[in-house]
Amino acid sequence: MILSFEKILLVEEFSDLNNLKLNQLEWKFLENIALLLKKFAKLSTKMCSSSYPTISAVYSMYNYLMDHYEKRMDTRIFDNISKAAKAAWNKLCDYYNKTSESYHYASTILDPYWKLNNNLTIQNENDDDEDFLFPVPKHFHNHNSHDELNAYFESSAEPDKINVLEWWRTHEQQYPTLAIMARDYLLIPATSAPVERLFSESGNVITYERNRLEGDTIQAIMCLKSWL
Repeated sequence: MILSFEKILLVEEFSDLNNLKLNQLEWKFLENIALLLKKFAKLSTKMCSSSYPTISAVYSMYNYLMDHYEKRMDTRIFDNISKAAKAAWNKLCDYYNKTSESYHYASTILDPYWKLNNNLTIQNENDDDEDFLFPVPKHFHNHNSHDELNAYFESSAEPDKINVLEWWRTHEQQYPTLAIMARDYLLIPATSAPVERLFSESGNVITYERNRLEGDTIQAIMCLKSWL
C-alpha cells in the first residue's frame, strides 16, 4: 500500500519529479549504506549509556566494528562502499591505538565476562610484567592479592547479560581487593556523552526562575532524576 501510494503521488500529482525517482541500483546502494552504518549506530548508542559500565567493552567494540568494516571492504558492487568501509576501518584503527592505557586493560580484565579473553589482543613488550596488564596499587601488594587474582582468573567466565557492578557486590567477600578496584575502574564512562548529557539536563533544572538553588539542592535533584 505504501509503495502504491508513493507511486500515485509521483505519477499523478508530481509527475514532474519522475526523473528524480530512485532506480533499483540506487535503492541497493542505500541498503548497503544502511548495513554499513547500522552496527556502528547501535554500538554507539550502547557505549554512550550511563546506566551500566561501558569501559570494559571498549576493546571488544573496536574489534567487532573493525571486523565488520573489513568484510565490507570486499564489496564489489559499489566501489564507494568499499572506500567508505576502508576509511572507517582506518579511523577505528587510529582510535584503537589510543586506547592502550592501563585503565582500559584493567577495566576489561575486571569485567567477569571478558577477563583475559583471547579475542582481546593485549600486547606488551614484557609479557611477564603482571602489573602492566593488571595494575594493582602499591598498598594492595600482598600475598593474598595474587592468590585472589589467580582465583579470579581460574573461575569460569560469566554470561553476557549480567549486572557487572552487582556481580562484584555479590563477590566482594571472595575478591575484596579486586572488588575495590572494580568500583574504581568500571565506573569510568567509555565516552564523554553521559557527562555532556548531564550538563544539558542541568540546564532544565537551573533556569532564570530558579537561579537561587543551593548546590546541595541541585545535586539532590540531578541524582534523583538519574536514579528514577
